[in-house]
Amino acid sequence: MKTIVYIAHPNSAQSGSQQFLLSSGQMLTDATFVDLHTEFEANGGFEPRAEQARLAQYQRIIVQFPLYWYQAPAILKQWMDTVFDMSASMRKLQQHLAQCEFGVVPIVGVAESEYQAGGREQRTMSELLSPYETFARYFGMRYLAPFAVYQFQYMSEEEKFDLMLRYACYLQTGTVANFLAFQDFIIDKIRSLTDKQLELSPEDAILFELFAGDLEQQRDELDELLNITRDW
Repeated sequence: MKTIVYIAHPNSAQSGSQQFLLSSGQMLTDATFVDLHTEFEANGGFEPRAEQARLAQYQRIIVQFPLYWYQAPAILKQWMDTVFDMSASMRKLQQHLAQCEFGVVPIVGVAESEYQAGGREQRTMSELLSPYETFARYFGMRYLAPFAVYQFQYMSEEEKFDLMLRYACYLQTGTVANFLAFQDFIIDKIRSLTDKQLELSPEDAILFELFAGDLEQQRDELDELLNITRDW
């Protein structure tokens, strides 16, 4: 399944969180990234047919943006209004969209705990993003659970490393809530490393192979355990 990520940010090149996510996605996945502001300025707007033709090449569509006053920057709405225009070509594309997934990656400056009843914002993130769920369902797309990034500016290096892996897994699989899918993603990335990339001594290469084998064995054991619990 091919993934495309539309970045809606007024100046993503100067955004630490956007650049971190961009470099993580480019390094660990084959996802295509489109900066909507850059494209709009370069082309003087959005060309509906060209945009629709590009969408037809992908099966997982992600929109990514900073949350400004509980919504996305205006460039995303402008892109959506232009592309999803109910023309004959759009109606044809809708058949393809019905086989697609749609996900949202909001970057949020407030702590996650504030987005709940009793919190400062009094609304959950799912409630705030519900228009995107309605949009996805209108076109028959499967709406993915949002991948929200909270307070990136306060993250430690360990938290950023975890974010890098979880974000890449979300782009590649459409989920991070499924532990087995996340584990499979990590194992796949480990197995894809070449000897040239690792540059290990013969002794370390053996240890690395044992480590990878242990991960696969743990994954199989967990899968078996989950299958047993499902039968109860």
